[in-house]
Amino acid sequence: MLATYLLFLAFSFLSQATLHMVGTCVNVWADKEVENMQTTSQPGAMQRKPILMPANLIHKVERIAKDKNVSFAEVVRNAVDVFDADISTEDEALLEALADEVIRTTAGLIKKIDNTIKRIDETHAMVKEHCR
Repeated sequence: MLATYLLFLAFSFLSQATLHMVGTCVNVWADKEVENMQTTSQPGAMQRKPILMPANLIHKVERIAKDKNVSFAEVVRNAVDVFDADISTEDEALLEALADEVIRTTAGLIKKIDNTIKRIDETHAMVKEHCR
């Protein structure tokens, strides 16, 4: 913690956002030390890697970490674990078929809603006429 404070003093001329990013980098590094280089999601020796993130992502990760009662670093590791940039051709085709089906059924649902609204309007007009 003293190292974090000294780092902030050394860079006191930087903007608040920059200080927050530097502090987060130090905290990610410190979190790895506190966790004794072991986690449940990634067994084995950890390596230090300072990261820079925009302030909005830092706040989001901090909120998630607080809500889940885990460290900032653990949230980042879990996000990387579930990230899969390579989607298979089969999965892509399945998602496209699913999207097409959603579009088709939504169009049918819109027609049914429109017909129901029309019937309600007609019924309302008949009741209004009857009450005169």
